[in-house]
Amino acid sequence: MTYSTPHRSVVVLTSPGDGQDHNSESGPLIDKTKIPSSLEPHFSHPDKVVKFIIGTGENKKTFIVHQDVAYKVPIFYSALNAESENPFHESEKQEYTLEDIQEQVFGLFVQFLYRGSCQVIQLKPYWAAWSEDNELADSIAREENLNLVELWILGDRLCYASIQEWVLATAASLIDVKCDLMFDLLERAYNNAIDNSDLRQFAIEQAASKLTIGEIKSARGKLSNDLLLDLTLLELNKRDNEDAKAETKSFASFVPSFRSGPLPSQAPQSRAPSIRSNQPGRLRRPSSLHDERSTWSIDSPHPESSNNRPASGVMNTVGTALRRMKSKSKTIFRR
Repeated sequence: MTYSTPHRSVVVLTSPGDGQDHNSESGPLIDKTKIPSSLEPHFSHPDKVVKFIIGTGENKKTFIVHQDVAYKVPIFYSALNAESENPFHESEKQEYTLEDIQEQVFGLFVQFLYRGSCQVIQLKPYWAAWSEDNELADSIAREENLNLVELWILGDRLCYASIQEWVLATAASLIDVKCDLMFDLLERAYNNAIDNSDLRQFAIEQAASKLTIGEIKSARGKLSNDLLLDLTLLELNKRDNEDAKAETKSFASFVPSFRSGPLPSQAPQSRAPSIRSNQPGRLRRPSSLHDERSTWSIDSPHPESSNNRPASGVMNTVGTALRRMKSKSKTIFRR
C-alpha cells in the first residue's frame, strides 16, 4: 500500500506477526528485535518482570519488579540482561537474591526506582503535632531513620549513586527541621558506616554545621564519644587552617616590602626619570650616558604604588657597571 504526500511517498508493507517495522522510505526494513535494550524507552517490555528474593527462611519475601525498572540499576542490568558482557546465571530465570537485606529497606529501594523518591513520614505536615509526646511516633521515627541509613548502604553496595544522593538530601532536611530524633539519625548514620565513607563524613559535617553549642552539650549520652571526638577534631582543623591563612597573609604583606628595599651593603638610590614608558614592565635606558645619576630601571605597572621607592639591588649593579664603562671610555678618549 502506497500513501502519496506532496513531498514523498511512503510504502507500508503489511505482513503481521514477524516483529518488524514495515514503514519504509526507499530503505531497508527495521528489525526492532535487534535494537539494544539500553536504547529502548522505559516500559517497552511491560510484560517482562524480574523476581527479587529478599531474606531467608520464614522471613523470605518476593518482589516482582518490571524489567525496565530493575535495569536502571547497573548491577542488575549486568547480572540479569543476557546482552551484557558478563551475565550471571540469574539471567535465565530473571531472579535475583539478596539474603541479607531487610524487607522494609528493599521496599523503599523499589519505591525509589519507580518514583524517584520515597515517602518520609517525619517530613509530613502533620508529623510535628501528632508525634508530640507520642511513644508510637518515636518508634516509627527510629525505624525510619535506620531504614534511611540502610538504604544508603544498599545503594553503595549496588553502586546506585542516585539513591545515595537522595538519602543524604533527605537526612539533611530532617536535621534542618530539627526532628525530635535528630541525634538518633546522626548516631545511626555515623555508627553504621565505615571509616572515611561519605555517610560518616556527612554525619560529622552536619553535626558541625547544623548543631548549636547548646545542642551539642545536650547531646551527651545521645551521641557516641567517637562522633563527638571527630566533631572536635573537625573544629580544631578548621581553626588551624584559619590561623595558617592569617599567618600566610601577614608574611605575604611583609615579603614585598622586604624585597623592594636595597641590599644591606647598598645605599638607597632614587629612580631615574621615566622616558617613553608607555608599556609597563619594559626595561628603560638611562636618560643620558653622561649623567652620573642615571641608572637602568623598570617601569612599574602600578606607578602610583612605586613612587619614592628605592631601586632594587639588581638595578644598582647594572648602574654601577655602566658608570665603570663610562669612566673607561673617558680615559681612552683622553689618551
